[in-house]
Amino acid sequence: MGGSKFANIDSVKFSKLLDLAKYQLLYFLFFAIQQSLNWPLLKFFGWRGPILFWDTNAVLASADCYSSVGLAVFNAADGDPCTGYIYGSNLLRFLTFLNLGENRASLFGWTFLITLAIIFGFLTFLLKPDGFYKASFLYLIFISPPLFLLIERGNFDSLIFIFFFTAVILYSYGCKFISSCIILTISTWKFYTYPLAILMLFAIKSAYLRLIGSALFLLGIIQALKDLSFIPNISVAVADGSFGVQVWGSYLNRLNIPVDVISSYVFGVALLVITLCSLLFFKSKIVLDTRVFSDFGAKQRFSSLLFQSSFVVFFSCYMVGLNYDYRLIFLSTTSIGFVLLGSNFQKLEFPQGLVWILTIVCMWFSYNSNLIQPVGDFAMILLICIFAVNLARLHASFVTFQLGAKKKFIKNVTGSRKTRFKKSAF
Repeated sequence: MGGSKFANIDSVKFSKLLDLAKYQLLYFLFFAIQQSLNWPLLKFFGWRGPILFWDTNAVLASADCYSSVGLAVFNAADGDPCTGYIYGSNLLRFLTFLNLGENRASLFGWTFLITLAIIFGFLTFLLKPDGFYKASFLYLIFISPPLFLLIERGNFDSLIFIFFFTAVILYSYGCKFISSCIILTISTWKFYTYPLAILMLFAIKSAYLRLIGSALFLLGIIQALKDLSFIPNISVAVADGSFGVQVWGSYLNRLNIPVDVISSYVFGVALLVITLCSLLFFKSKIVLDTRVFSDFGAKQRFSSLLFQSSFVVFFSCYMVGLNYDYRLIFLSTTSIGFVLLGSNFQKLEFPQGLVWILTIVCMWFSYNSNLIQPVGDFAMILLICIFAVNLARLHASFVTFQLGAKKKFIKNVTGSRKTRFKKSAF
């Protein structure tokens, strides 16, 4: 009988592994077919790159140049293939150390494609797309233009996301220091994950490890500031192929309303604050059921970390301006983490249903969609406000839950005053 029980457990595990492998294989085959067909959807809209894995080629070409011309790769792009690099110098050092150059572009591109297919399959497996809304939510995200472009170009944001996702998994298993080191490392490659690195460092309980992490963080910040001083110009106020707090100033400029960079930023922040204050009147409709915050099992812990970490990275990109289309992958995982935190997402209901609609609108209309793009960008503002309110509620509920558990523990250990007196008397 015991053998039969273990056999049943093994068969369930095998069935789950089979489902996981099925989703991952389907995503890989889908993206591989798109690659073999020369990405017809992107080609139709005129977004197809001129060469295979265009962005991968550009970064690896800079790595080739770095070994010969050094920091001159940061010079303004002037037609020289060895200029125009705008990321961290540590990424070039890493690639040069591994002797990886432009001749390995296809290897990198296919590695990114396969790894992202594995991650997308894993997230699909967790969400269990057994209903129409779950399935459409996931598939419309994973075939959206920003993620198509991320894979088709072989952009190095794929590498950042892969390391980020690995760090979230390790963090959910308690490996906080290792996760922080991973985030600190990728922050010196592309700078937009530094805010997440700060938060992860604060969560480390060991004072010794926190001191080491803080020293590494300080060295990373110094290196990032040094790299940024070499970059002649980073355009953050454009609308095409970008998102962010300053994009609304670009729309005003298009309407022949002249707005400088500072005014554009202030206008974007004001719009965000006004939207947040307005949504607070509908708080009961946009906040997840508080019962989901009291059950922090393994899946809930991972979902919570995915939601919070992705939101921090995405919001950093949104506010700072390092916000080109590829980084909408962090918006997608914020939404997926949010839906995973909820329950019974089988029909279009609040708040998961609202997040479902807004995420699809963002992923499909925020990228270079001409007159429809402001619709996608405003949906993004609504999502940011919904996530911010739920993040605050999540932490408030968790603190309340922790305090309640602590009081209960103290009461169970010490007992009431009367109980302690009786115990001491005996």
